Amino acid sequence: MMEAMWRRAKTLRDGGTDVDLVPVLRDFWGAGDNATVQQYLRIEEFTVLQQVQQWTGHSDKPLADLARRFLDRNRYAAIDPPQPDSKLAGIYTRWEAALHEKLRGNGYDCMDTHCLQDEVKAKYNQPYFPEKENDQQSARNAIRVRAGATGSPVEISTILDRLRPVAERPAIAQVRYYVPCNMRLEIQKLKDQWSPQL
Repeated sequence: MMEAMWRRAKTLRDGGTDVDLVPVLRDFWGAGDNATVQQYLRIEEFTVLQQVQQWTGHSDKPLADLARRFLDRNRYAAIDPPQPDSKLAGIYTRWEAALHEKLRGNGYDCMDTHCLQDEVKAKYNQPYFPEKENDQQSARNAIRVRAGATGSPVEISTILDRLRPVAERPAIAQVRYYVPCNMRLEIQKLKDQWSPQL
């Protein structure tokens, strides 16, 4: 939420809108890529909180809404998407369009701030991707089987051709969406009624 707020303020500022920056942040943002370590170190927790407090009264509704939500601890709800239209590609284009339409219908017009998206890096239930270098393969990163009665162990997809496409395709990122908490039930209903186009 904080990142979305910062992105929104930067976008507005870059577009010429005054975002009421406190002096410390005005200096830091004004320096751009040439910001010094001293300018960075002047930004303290209270500076950031003061800036967020100022943004609660900003004329840009999405920025003000994010600032109020942050200070009031009115969090966003995490929503896992339904099954994608293409399992191999992990494409959620139709789902995102329906999700955005549902949010717009409830007064949330800015998808950059009211429909946040994140890639989930799952630790478990990962697809099988063996280590490509033979000398780097071990029991942790490759399934090795003995080739023939007296052969040395080799990675299984080199023997079973049908495994090669699975072992060579890149990992598909798992996506999670974050929406205003008051929209959770409606979005969950949309998800429950969703059917992928396979």
